[in-house]
Amino acid sequence: MTERASKPTVCVSMGDPAGIGPEVLARALSDPGLSAMARWVVTGSERAFRRALEATGAQVEYAVFNAALPDALPASPVVLLDVGAGEVPQPGSPDEAGGRWAGRAIRAAVELALKGRADCMVTAPISKAHLFAAGFNFPGHTEMLASLCGVRKPLMLMAAGELRVAVFTRHVPLHSVFKYLKKSALADTVLTLARELRRWFGIERPRIAVTGLNPHCGEGGLFGTEDDEIIRPAVEQARRKGADAVGPLPADSLFRPRERSRYDCILAMYHDQGLAPFKALSGDEGVNVTLNLPFLRTSPDHGTAFDIAPRFEADPSSMCAAMRLAARFGGRRWA
Repeated sequence: MTERASKPTVCVSMGDPAGIGPEVLARALSDPGLSAMARWVVTGSERAFRRALEATGAQVEYAVFNAALPDALPASPVVLLDVGAGEVPQPGSPDEAGGRWAGRAIRAAVELALKGRADCMVTAPISKAHLFAAGFNFPGHTEMLASLCGVRKPLMLMAAGELRVAVFTRHVPLHSVFKYLKKSALADTVLTLARELRRWFGIERPRIAVTGLNPHCGEGGLFGTEDDEIIRPAVEQARRKGADAVGPLPADSLFRPRERSRYDCILAMYHDQGLAPFKALSGDEGVNVTLNLPFLRTSPDHGTAFDIAPRFEADPSSMCAAMRLAARFGGRRWA
């Protein structure tokens, strides 16, 4: 790993304009230390961004372009590409139009990253329901990014300092987790996670803890057989291929400080098994990271918060953390 001589360029999709995305982005970019870490290219609604600046009093110098960016970007530290998606909803009044703005902003940012015009990507919160209503048929950011990038198996990781939690299944109903839990797929996920932790976090030989699925890892079959019949063989298969992984381990005790400190990352079997303890432990500093894409994507670990959006009182801490992480990753070049 080496450091770039110049600042990285980071794309930021503004998210749903009816939510707190424009506000937390405006507050983050008004921080001189953060804004100086990268060249920031924002995709979304210029009207929503200007509204957030006026409501918060945040000061951000930026240049605006419509439809496309010029080959040579201006000297402004922030460039905003207005993606022209029609009427802009008011804060706290979500609708299909907000989903359309959010979807177009994501698509524009991905295109810039795939063309090599950005090193990393940050995404502000979206409404999955309104994104879907606007014609973007994806259950969430991660799946949309994977489709746009032609990637079949993206990997969701939450990070806060030394605490890292990945999830095997993402936005699927709990009763469907069993359908997705296959030995080969889980072994591949462990290997992918090990590779991506080396690639982005610089951990030469990451130690990965794999959780069980059932209470007490099934208690020898008393509470289910998946832990012994699927998870344990999958971990052993990944170990034979070079991964430093252990499991299955009981999730109810794995997140204790002494237990989790033994590992570089925890791989949970389903969404809430990993994200509930992560969010309880990370406070406002959690960052959502998507691995196994051609570029790295980060996002804050909160949602659109439509209920508080009209008040312009949102805490930008998680957005700042996501942008700092993207700028740090974007400043690296891997051999």
